Amino acid sequence: MNAQQSLWKQKIAKLAEYDIQHHASLLKWTTLIIWACSLAAEVGTFAANKKLPPKEKSFIIKQELTAGGISLAIMYLLADHFEKTGERLVDKAKLLPGELPPQWRNPDAIRKILKADADFLKTALKGDRAWIEKLGGFKKGVSVVAGTIGTIIAFNITTPLISNKIASYFQNRSLAQKVNMATASPPSQNPTANLPNPAPAAISAMASQARMPAPLQPTPTMPYYRYSPFRQAMSVYR
Repeated sequence: MNAQQSLWKQKIAKLAEYDIQHHASLLKWTTLIIWACSLAAEVGTFAANKKLPPKEKSFIIKQELTAGGISLAIMYLLADHFEKTGERLVDKAKLLPGELPPQWRNPDAIRKILKADADFLKTALKGDRAWIEKLGGFKKGVSVVAGTIGTIIAFNITTPLISNKIASYFQNRSLAQKVNMATASPPSQNPTANLPNPAPAAISAMASQARMPAPLQPTPTMPYYRYSPFRQAMSVYR
């Protein structure tokens, strides 16, 4: 038991030392691990759902894994890019502490201070190492802020857009497969299914002949009003 506690203490101590030296990198990897665990939990929930049909479950799991994997990669790339961009701004003397003396606001002096150059420390800094620690801490802080900005952009803007694109692709693909299956269905086995059916036409013709009697022929004794359409139609029922 004591050996396990000692092992955990050593791991925590190493992690703390890594955090002191590479705080932005630790923050980036911690965010990635948390996001990956969230993705695994979401996929596991769909996989354990017994109410989903097998095809629908497979479709959803593939979609979530694809979108989640691409989102993790994009978040890492953006966070790493912003982090390194912040460090380069300090190295190129474009982003420096306000109290840094003007004669040191150039890339060559910044490089010597960060590397603790012995000659520069002896001549320019006159043995004072305060600016070495201060500028080094400032550079780490800039990388943390820049990496956090990259993570926020990836989490709130880039990955939702890409996830929607991926979801739309999978949905369109599924719809196309359903349409292809419907159009490729085998024809009816009835040989007369596609032939025209003459029965409705014959029945309609017979009904028309039964309802429309032959026109009445005029006679000398037949009054003219019997030629009206209403009279001719009503004569059927006489």
